[in-house]
Amino acid sequence: MFEFSFCDFDRFDISSAENMQWHPAKMPGDSIRHLLNAGMENEDPNLFDNTRKFFKYESKDFLYRTHFNAALEKHYHFVSDGLDTIADIYLNGEKIHESRSSFIRLDLDLSEHAVSGENELIVHFISPTEFIKHCRPDFEKKSMNVLFDEKWRAYLRKPQWHYGWDNAPHLAGVGFIGTPRILEISAPLYVGNLVFDQQYDWKRKCAEFGFRIDADVYRECEIKIHLDFEGETVWESESFHLDGGSLSMQDMPGGLLENAKEWNCVGMGVPHLYVLKVIAGPETVYETTVGFRHIELSCKVIEKRTMNYRVGSPETESAPAMDGGADISHDENGQLFNGAWSHIKTEPYETDVEDFCLILNGRRVFIEGFDWQSVEYSLSNVNPTKLRMVLEKMAELNVNSVRIWGGAYIENKMFYDFCDQHGIIAWQDFQFACSFYPDSDAFFRKLVKTEVTDIFKRLANHPSVGIFCGSNEIDMMLYDKGLDVKSNNTIGHELIPETLQALKCRIPYHVSSPAGTEYPRHPFSGECRNWSTMTHIDHDYPALRAEDSIMVSEGGCAAYPAKDQCQQFIRSEWELEEDSLLQHQEYQIHAMNTYFHQHLVKPLNIHKTIKKYFGQWKNLDELIYLSQLYQAVGLQRYVEIFRYKQQAMHGYYIWKFADSWPSFCMSVLDYGKHPKMAYYALRRAMGNLTVCPFFDDKSYTFGIFSRKEEKDIDLLVKIYNFKGEVLGTFREKLPVLSNGINHSEVLLKQEDMKRYGLNKIAIIVSLQKEDKKVYERIYFPVPLKQLELPAPDIQAELEGVNKGEGCFKYELNLTANSMTLGVNIRSAKTENTLFELSDNCFDMLPNTKRTVILTSNRELNMSDLIVESYNRIRMSATAV
Repeated sequence: MFEFSFCDFDRFDISSAENMQWHPAKMPGDSIRHLLNAGMENEDPNLFDNTRKFFKYESKDFLYRTHFNAALEKHYHFVSDGLDTIADIYLNGEKIHESRSSFIRLDLDLSEHAVSGENELIVHFISPTEFIKHCRPDFEKKSMNVLFDEKWRAYLRKPQWHYGWDNAPHLAGVGFIGTPRILEISAPLYVGNLVFDQQYDWKRKCAEFGFRIDADVYRECEIKIHLDFEGETVWESESFHLDGGSLSMQDMPGGLLENAKEWNCVGMGVPHLYVLKVIAGPETVYETTVGFRHIELSCKVIEKRTMNYRVGSPETESAPAMDGGADISHDENGQLFNGAWSHIKTEPYETDVEDFCLILNGRRVFIEGFDWQSVEYSLSNVNPTKLRMVLEKMAELNVNSVRIWGGAYIENKMFYDFCDQHGIIAWQDFQFACSFYPDSDAFFRKLVKTEVTDIFKRLANHPSVGIFCGSNEIDMMLYDKGLDVKSNNTIGHELIPETLQALKCRIPYHVSSPAGTEYPRHPFSGECRNWSTMTHIDHDYPALRAEDSIMVSEGGCAAYPAKDQCQQFIRSEWELEEDSLLQHQEYQIHAMNTYFHQHLVKPLNIHKTIKKYFGQWKNLDELIYLSQLYQAVGLQRYVEIFRYKQQAMHGYYIWKFADSWPSFCMSVLDYGKHPKMAYYALRRAMGNLTVCPFFDDKSYTFGIFSRKEEKDIDLLVKIYNFKGEVLGTFREKLPVLSNGINHSEVLLKQEDMKRYGLNKIAIIVSLQKEDKKVYERIYFPVPLKQLELPAPDIQAELEGVNKGEGCFKYELNLTANSMTLGVNIRSAKTENTLFELSDNCFDMLPNTKRTVILTSNRELNMSDLIVESYNRIRMSATAV
């Protein structure tokens, strides 16, 4: 059991700790959560502008203490996933350890300092901001930055988003990362780390491997290492004799395994895992899972190409806005530019094309994944049940990769174990983002080297970890400022890769995202960003269709969360069009500088885009619906277009999967665990067998994307009017579909379809196998607002099919008598009752039926549900 207390900065005296007022501190949790639990604050920081009420605690020191009984014949380790951020540890009044980074695990042997009987352990968390300002006063001279007015941020090895980001609150608590524990050890040794160093030969299906071990050997012992597969031992080491003492990355011989079962990602095979055990006598003292795989990242120049545009701000050669989200402008013809990512016409010039291709077990991976931020602003508050549920939701979308962003955390072991088990490749940023860091400072460099070493040790055994990346957007930022990239980012270009090399790391390293031989925004610099789904909607997302990048590592589209989440940051529906909405967002983010202030116009800018392309709303429910439809349509085309271009691209990531707080954001799963409409659109678009329509400004072609080889598939393309009449039919037999994109010969010319009225028709594409429909997609040749839609005519009936204890299953039968777009099923309750849906966010042809399975933990009836559609909201807005 832990207790906490706090005091002013630099006022803690270990000798007077007993006189302080102590309060219970439930773990896991941070200082903000503990203040709430103790009743010292009663305003939820997730609500409205309540984050401001916690700013006063940032100048305070927090203390945590616990007591434990020790026996002299045993040993004790104090462990947690980290200390956030500046902390000193005292045992029985004596300072025994200090930590200066959130990104280094705590694993402290207490044995030398513990006494027989009761021991008192106190962790002193020093105010990070005051520590930097008072203990490192030179930060003002040395630190430069691009985003933050507070220069001290770059000196703190704390998650940068704790002090505010464009999608995270300013909530800078302190405390333990994960649950702190005191381990009692009676075994002869304690294994802190065991690095499984494997080299897999994918051609011969065999693997060589060895081990490096960190351990405290408390008494002489014999150990063996076992490798088990499906419950059977497939390899066993000889017996090793260990004398007392400490081992630090001590090499231990391994062996050779023939017919090794390889680890694969989603779509490429089974993610086979082995169990690695260290056994001392009869006792297993260490156990983890490992896998055999060969992974490499190709970033070489693969060709030269002639270009006729540059990427950057329309106004200047440089691009001062990081992502260009607030730097939107039009030319005299009304052409919308994507801020700092605009394509500006130039005279033709020749440029290198740099590859960005992940190769797993000898095969190219077409990456389909999400960018990831933690499911909570503080990793101390992560609920394992919620984390697993969120990860399972992400896995349902068929992703084969996830990119852990460099402004938050190294995730906990459960996260990487899940990726191992489900075949999801993890791209892991080191924790540097969007700032200049003091890379010439000796203390800072030493701290970073320790971080890199610990991160390597904790992640090296996870076969899912496939990319280490030095930073998020630092090379791009330096280039934008006219600074030499390599000399101003020696941490990413020298320190990190040199440290990894010394550790014999076999995980590929990428210096920064985006980065390459050319300007990092350049589409041929390997991997790039594309945010055009938020703005470029006319003519079927032309900036997506024109994307030349090999890999798009960030791109997305924002939407409001479910209503119960909106009500946590919007006090009144009438604030949606007023400055007060911006102020609520500003309070949450604590926007203290121009960059963040510009980002706060995003909600109202998106309101304008929604009005232009999707229509007007008259209340919050309708705005939530339209924003989610806007996101769903954009992300569906994002996936379909990049899948269509798969032969020239190596993949994409979507920013982002889940929220860390209730907000207007780009996630597809909101903070309340409600899937947005885009979740269901992506579940179809990222399926194993899909059709990807593509418009080249004159005609429509179709690509069939398959995750495996398929035979005897029929492609059927029909043109319908909104009465349900078939105006044209095209069929193509596809005897063999290869793994990847397969281009159809069906061609629909826009000029030919104009006679029907482009705003009065839909293109229905379907795939059939043995006369059974296996896929269907309804596609519209103009933005939804331009469609001449009929009045909504949809009936819904709810029928219970299975009622068990704590689980109720229903069939929701929907009948559409007219062309109905964007059918969305949601809770009618203010508290947004959670239920699972087999499908949602779909279009229905006239005179068709659809059955959706609902699963809930309580009984439902139709009054609990709302079935809404784009037609209804269009009619509603027209009537206003």
